[in-house]
Amino acid sequence: MVLALLLAGGAAGCGTEAKREYGLPENLCEVPVKENAVDPVLPPGKTLEQQAEPLEPPVSSCRVLVDKRRILFLSISQIDEFADPMGEREKEPFRNRKQMKDLPFEGKGAIGDTNAMVAAECDSDASRYILVEFTVGEGLDEDTARRREKIDRFAKEYTKAVKKAVSCFG
Repeated sequence: MVLALLLAGGAAGCGTEAKREYGLPENLCEVPVKENAVDPVLPPGKTLEQQAEPLEPPVSSCRVLVDKRRILFLSISQIDEFADPMGEREKEPFRNRKQMKDLPFEGKGAIGDTNAMVAAECDSDASRYILVEFTVGEGLDEDTARRREKIDRFAKEYTKAVKKAVSCFG
């Protein structure tokens, strides 16, 4: 009986794919971004809201909500001492932590099932490194492997944009 109800409920939802009714932002959490960078991590919905602190040292953070649900949390730290995302001190927020490969800048990154942490060289007037931390809701994609791929791609592109936004040299 329960299986029949589940199947009927699943069939009723077929063909009614949810749509994104809001426009993709040109700035995500005070950082200019390309549409193709944010598209994979923003789900369908009616409204997008950003609750961002100014992008200033030493730390700023931002929450991104779609239809009043927190979809993404970002934290950007401008620091002078390297924080290794694969180090013992940084393992707490991760589930199934793995080292990120092929970063498009000097640094190190780690990715988990719902989050990522990237430390990149910066050498700006404010800091020697930036540490960008990302947490997404599991609703982003029910398939963990696909969700991790989306987070990985977004983390790399967004960290590049942060480096530019805070005037990192090199």
